Amino acid sequence: MIAHSSDYRNHILTSPHIKTYIRIDLYDSLDNKLLDSIEDEINKDSIGTINVSGDSDIRRTFSFAFNNISGKYTWGAGNLLWTDKKVKVYKGIQLNVKVNGERVIEYLPQGEFLLTNLKGNSNINDIPVTIVEGKDKAHYYTGKNGKFETATNVATGTDIKAAIKTIANRETKFLFDNIDAGFELTRRNMDWDAGENRWTAIKDLADMANCDIYYDVNGYLRLKVKKSDWSQDSPIWEFTNEVTEDNKYNVNYYAGGYRELKLNEFYNHIIVLGGSTDEIATVRLEEKIDDTLPEYENNPYSIQKIGHRIYFHNGGNPDPNILTVPEAQWRMDFEKNKRMAITEEIGINIFPLDFLEIGDVIKATDVKNGTSENYIVRNFSVPGIPVLMPVIGEKITKVI
Repeated sequence: MIAHSSDYRNHILTSPHIKTYIRIDLYDSLDNKLLDSIEDEINKDSIGTINVSGDSDIRRTFSFAFNNISGKYTWGAGNLLWTDKKVKVYKGIQLNVKVNGERVIEYLPQGEFLLTNLKGNSNINDIPVTIVEGKDKAHYYTGKNGKFETATNVATGTDIKAAIKTIANRETKFLFDNIDAGFELTRRNMDWDAGENRWTAIKDLADMANCDIYYDVNGYLRLKVKKSDWSQDSPIWEFTNEVTEDNKYNVNYYAGGYRELKLNEFYNHIIVLGGSTDEIATVRLEEKIDDTLPEYENNPYSIQKIGHRIYFHNGGNPDPNILTVPEAQWRMDFEKNKRMAITEEIGINIFPLDFLEIGDVIKATDVKNGTSENYIVRNFSVPGIPVLMPVIGEKITKVI
């Protein structure tokens, strides 16, 4: 969840009318000098959105349209808008709080982006518009960008955080979790060929540390220990279409949605192999929900009841990051929590809550489709226009 004040939350809970604003700060990408700041109230003529995906290397992308009647936002080399610029995007609401007689606008960061596409539209009857698109700074290291010029090696015993900082050679802003004991150092030689993306190496190193890596809303490269169990997390917001005195405001934030069972993502047999080469496994663990085993007798998800659904970690090849039984057990526990579980997906449309982040827990209660559970936020879009906010979440229920 993006940090925000109690005044912000109280305002969206109690105010019948909420004025929302967008602010886009443009910077030189090299010296971070602020070049311009665009601030405007969001209205029916606004055009723009920020897409956020927990399934993508580039977690945040944006697209906005600027009124260019002044010609200020005509793009081109040497102009205010060009590919050597980056932007920081904020979305805010006007609070009831006043400072020096003026109502305060509280802005929440929505990401730091590189400009990746520019387009100008003009015709005789309409206001000229410049469309600006951008991606978060993982763009530096993906696709055509950030390829290794030569073969690159990280030796066994290297500090993983230090290695990531070296490979992310354009970045100066880092926010890294404390890595679990035993996973701080590389446990084998790691090699990448010339022409491979640096993001591939960054992800490989993060995975060896049992971490996720992504750019956060403040433009920091974030290394975060993987999480597979949200059962103890309290929801940051509750959505419902059931009106009571206690939630009479919350109902206004929920406009319905769908609920879907994702049984295709369930497995009842998991095999984890580890080893220093692709050919030879030196460590093997497996877990199988089998009716013939006493602990799984009459289990409704056994291979006898629903068919043999087998998941091979790392495609059935020995994982070079797994060299010991404890390492294999960590991966097995992680995969069991994720795959020996029933996944339920919801897609809901809500009043925009601009403090949402991937991995947040929300509660959705919809008496029409039987929903009354906690869900983990996986994907969403932050609208830069006055429309509903689509959110996709999932609930994972362990079966063993």
